[in-house]
Amino acid sequence: MKKAITILLLSSLMIISPIALAASADEFALDISVTSMTPAKIYTGDTVTLTVEISNVSTDSSEKLWGALIFIDQTLINQNLLDYMTIYDPEGVSVEYDGNEHQGTEIWPGDVVYADITFKLDENAPGGVYQIPIVLTGKRGPCTQGCHPWMEEPIYYSINIIHGIPALSISFSENNIATLGDTLMIGFTLKNLGSDDAMNITPSIVSDYPSLVGQINLSGDQTTLQPNQTLDGTMAIYTSSVGVGEYNIQLYVDFADRKSKTYLQKKSVSFSVLESSELTYEERGDALYDSALGHYSESDYKNAIIDFSVAKGFFDMAGAEEKSSSCATYLDTIYLELETSLTPEPVVEEIEHFYLLIVGLVAGFVATISGFLLGMSKARKNG
Repeated sequence: MKKAITILLLSSLMIISPIALAASADEFALDISVTSMTPAKIYTGDTVTLTVEISNVSTDSSEKLWGALIFIDQTLINQNLLDYMTIYDPEGVSVEYDGNEHQGTEIWPGDVVYADITFKLDENAPGGVYQIPIVLTGKRGPCTQGCHPWMEEPIYYSINIIHGIPALSISFSENNIATLGDTLMIGFTLKNLGSDDAMNITPSIVSDYPSLVGQINLSGDQTTLQPNQTLDGTMAIYTSSVGVGEYNIQLYVDFADRKSKTYLQKKSVSFSVLESSELTYEERGDALYDSALGHYSESDYKNAIIDFSVAKGFFDMAGAEEKSSSCATYLDTIYLELETSLTPEPVVEEIEHFYLLIVGLVAGFVATISGFLLGMSKARKNG
């Protein structure tokens, strides 16, 4: 009797043992990953699809995956995001084999299958980076429809939700001067300081001069500007359409966000039109620079300071940085020579006198020159 029982137990173990070995978790393994996201950039209001790849990499050929479902685990999502998203198929998307290697929907070792998970974001969804928890469930083993329930540990896929508005800044080139008859090219740069794309960028020139003729060109005819990117452009002004004088115009830039809401940014820029026979600012600076050198060689410090200072102002307006720097060097040299050559009491009085003189000259230079040019322009026009 004992022998019969022993044989029966051994027989039972032989029958049970293969199933127990097949159910070993060490021999069942899946690789799960998100292989793509549509759209590539996510904005509020978008419908997002994540494509998930599931590979059965089990070492035992009998370890099949049956009745697999993949879903977003809502219990693991940040509640601030969950309140503003709609998950399609919240109970799970069926993962099925659709190849020709074998019959049936189960996933055999070596099979690679794909499934799409889709959700929609509300227009008021919060911006930022969030983790999407993805879980796979099913049954595993050689039994029909699986021997054991199975659930993979969640994998997390990071998404960045962009929630903001575009904001453009405008900067212009300096020293916008041309002679009558030339085409003045005023350069400008647009920069998107916002957190969303600026789209349908359309610049235009606005002025109080009905006769002004000009056109705008954007680099590469680009009309969309992403956050932190810059875009260069030029305003071509036909000087013959306005004549000699000082002018102030505005650049208007219309743009929109992805929801078709429109925006306007504008900024003013000044420019000068000189007669063709009129000296340029740099040429005027050159003449005063030569005069200042003559005064300096004769130790006429007062007039040397005046001419060097005014020349420096012209060079600054012309963008002649090296010549402006040379004027500043001579001014420093003159002040040093005065300080070392004069007696103590006169040094204080004279240096203060010259210091106040130069400060006054520099502070009023631009206003004086502008008024002079404007007066000349009006005189020519009235004449």
